[in-house]
Amino acid sequence: MNHPLAIVLAAFKPTYLRQAVESVLSQTNRDFNLYIFDDASPHDLRKELQGYPAALECYHRFDENAGAASIVQQWRRCIDHTQEEPWIWIFSDDDLMDKNCVAAFY
Repeated sequence: MNHPLAIVLAAFKPTYLRQAVESVLSQTNRDFNLYIFDDASPHDLRKELQGYPAALECYHRFDENAGAASIVQQWRRCIDHTQEEPWIWIFSDDDLMDKNCVAAFY
């Protein structure tokens, strides 16, 4: 389903990834598409997302790490893989959303 908002979760570290995903998936307003982009992490981030079928459906792993050289380059390629217009919200694997963030955004 197309929504006007894409929430991009750029991931590399597993430490807080589950909490970050839970905070997005627990939004009171679900008018968004979630994308999780693994920046060629040495960790098995897909394994970290087991138990979250919605997160696994929107998971994509890049073959090369871009964030080590340029976090902006990583964000740019994540954005290039989204289809929403006009809004894209970029989060990291250690960011947490209050359950009303999307509602407040709209």
